[in-house]
Amino acid sequence: MLRLGRLVGYSCDTPLRTAVAVVVVGLAVGLFNFGVDQALIQFQISPDLHSGVQAAIAGVGAAVATLLILLAIRERRRRIADELSRVAELNHTLRNALEVIIGSHYPDDEQHNHMVLESARRIDAKLKELFPALGVERRGGKRLGAGGKHSTAD
Repeated sequence: MLRLGRLVGYSCDTPLRTAVAVVVVGLAVGLFNFGVDQALIQFQISPDLHSGVQAAIAGVGAAVATLLILLAIRERRRRIADELSRVAELNHTLRNALEVIIGSHYPDDEQHNHMVLESARRIDAKLKELFPALGVERRGGKRLGAGGKHSTAD
């Protein structure tokens, strides 16, 4: 069911996908309902039972559509919460490291210089950990430098 919820979320990403999904689902449900209607006529089911079956089909269709929409919303909310958590973790790490760098107005203090370098390493490591798949940091063994120019990796 979760994969189906992701599919619904994917279908909502652009107006064109949404329109296509609505048309496809509408046609599928309509054809299914038509098939059931024809089968009920073929078996000469009483009009009351016929109406009840069609109402049940409409109710199940609406329930399934609602379930899929809610699953898609839940999946998107979970992804947003995960991203906010990553940003909060990044904020915490960067602020702590920058506190050390801000206090680096003692250039002759060897211990403080070591702390500044270690803080810079922590910032770099945290960015690599939190955003490993962005593809911006490394391309073909090279790093992007200022202005988008490639420089050799350390």
